[in-house]
Amino acid sequence: KKWSFIILLTLAALITGFGIGFGLGWTSLENENNSTPQQENCAELPAFGLNMKNCWYPHLAEDWVFLNHGSYGAAPTLVLDGVEEYRFRSQVNADLFFREELVVLLDDTRRQLADYVGADSENLVLVDDVTEAVNAVVRSLTLPPGTRVVRTSFTYLMVQNAVDYMLESGKWEDVTLEVVEFDWPLPDEEAESILIDSLTNTTAKPVSFLLLDHISSSPMMVFDVAKIIAEAKTVQGENMLVFVDGAHALGQIPLQLNDLTAKGVHYYCANAHKWLSAERGAAFLHIAESRQAGIHPAVISNRYTSVERGWPEEFNWRGTRDYSPLPGVQSALEARAVVGDGEWRGYNDALCKEVGVFFHSRWNTTVPYP
Repeated sequence: KKWSFIILLTLAALITGFGIGFGLGWTSLENENNSTPQQENCAELPAFGLNMKNCWYPHLAEDWVFLNHGSYGAAPTLVLDGVEEYRFRSQVNADLFFREELVVLLDDTRRQLADYVGADSENLVLVDDVTEAVNAVVRSLTLPPGTRVVRTSFTYLMVQNAVDYMLESGKWEDVTLEVVEFDWPLPDEEAESILIDSLTNTTAKPVSFLLLDHISSSPMMVFDVAKIIAEAKTVQGENMLVFVDGAHALGQIPLQLNDLTAKGVHYYCANAHKWLSAERGAAFLHIAESRQAGIHPAVISNRYTSVERGWPEEFNWRGTRDYSPLPGVQSALEARAVVGDGEWRGYNDALCKEVGVFFHSRWNTTVPYP
């Protein structure tokens, strides 16, 4: 039954990925004869499910039911067309685009995205993906000897590897790693309590760096990061740096990064290609103003200046590359606004719960979460 829970929630999380694109496609399990929708007028906003799939995602393979939205996403034609427009503009007059137009496009995108996540644009930069964001921060940090880095067993493998590299290479000298283990399935609150116990252990080394998931990748769990940090601070004080991996949060839950920063989150990153339905190659890194000095892109390019400067200019130019997915985030935000942010998230949430009941009824298990 434990593995049934794991398989079920994995399927449910994946299925929410096609909620906006072709959400009710799974109902063909119940009635295959009614799985082919009628032709829709795509000039109007289509209904959720198969109708929206036909109008907004006609490029998806008809013989393939795409579930893995959490890994690779699925951008609608509105987004793909926007990205292609920027890509074409970069070919028409490359000098004009890269020397003058690009920085304006990136700054506009930063402002729009910052507004969406409740942040100040000067504290947010655009990167290709969360992998780049994590490496930019982790490989820029110097941690004090005699301290510990804390993560959980749910931490994404890429984040684990970035931390392991810093420890194994000796760049974080005399710093130890503590992995807080979770025996899943367990309620979110119980996992948080286990983590808090580790962070408030007064007999252990002080925590210099805490890595949290906002929504973990697999298994799936939503962490109350503000609560965890508040409890940890009662012992660790203000010297503990906090990095939150929000790869799966952007587009799934409302974000107010200014509030999270005020509560002790120093670094926050998220992908836009997953649940915001942007093109792959678009993500952001948000850093508290007090912690921006000394943070540099994972790839050092022409705009490197010094430890005291470089934010956000260094991140606006990371070499000659295809930047078009980044301003393409504006199209993803436009698509979200057309549908309605609450409606978009609400539909996927309801679908996930419906699918959970669907599979549990056939596996004769109980739903472990509301």
